[in-house]
Amino acid sequence: MRRRPTKTRPNTSAPSQSSVPPNGPSLTTGGPERDALAALRVPEVRAFALGRVAAVMGFQALSVAVGSVSLDLQWLRLDNRLVPTRGFKFEVLTEIAPQALSFGYADVSFVKVGARSTIVVPLFPWLMLRHALRYDQGFPLGGESLLPKVERYFAGGDTSLRGYRLDRARVDTVLIAGGIGSPGQADLVQYRPLGGNLRILENIDLQFPISPPWYGSVFLDNGIVADSFGGVTAAGFRHSVGVAPIIVKVPVGDVTFAWGWPLDPGPGDTRIGVFIVNIGLLY
Repeated sequence: MRRRPTKTRPNTSAPSQSSVPPNGPSLTTGGPERDALAALRVPEVRAFALGRVAAVMGFQALSVAVGSVSLDLQWLRLDNRLVPTRGFKFEVLTEIAPQALSFGYADVSFVKVGARSTIVVPLFPWLMLRHALRYDQGFPLGGESLLPKVERYFAGGDTSLRGYRLDRARVDTVLIAGGIGSPGQADLVQYRPLGGNLRILENIDLQFPISPPWYGSVFLDNGIVADSFGGVTAAGFRHSVGVAPIIVKVPVGDVTFAWGWPLDPGPGDTRIGVFIVNIGLLY
């Protein structure tokens, strides 16, 4: 059993990824290429305390305890895990979080499943394709319809839908009458990350050498965040495009400077785009 460090942030702005359990015992199969991996993480306890911010901002404290066990299976055939030039990686994962696994600490329970793929294809000596698909879904147990805020899936940011600000691909619009501060101020509108039980993402990058290890790329991202497949519609998908004029390939991954533009900006989205800085694999 492990206790996760306490995190503090507004309950309406939870992490953009599902919480990643600490590494537990792992089993590796396959030859020297290690093309098949299986990791089993032991039960753990995760505790979060969120939103100790002034009530006038519309935030409130939220605490969630979770005990879970996770299984992660990978088929890995990349020539280099951090700076791949060809190959693929397929991954399926599941997390089970019944209340019984937390030894009395948990107040929520759910099951999560996911599948991901990354494919790197050298199209020409001067052009390389990277394509990624990600599917994640959580199923609340105990009669709940939504995952806890800290366990929901989010999109937007440097590694998901580039062109949208962090976690802002699906937002909740909140109107604060009278604004904040002295009386007589105009009403304040806030766009808060909402997240959902379901997330589907696609990332397409075309990379080309400029003066190796300096590379550039153009990219297209597509994705949706919803509460179930019943809420997935073509109109609900968000799209963004962008350009990365500076990608420096170093041993720990790509150092990327890019700019992304939302193709269908919604409430609270910037139309001029988002500056992106990332170190390591984007997905």
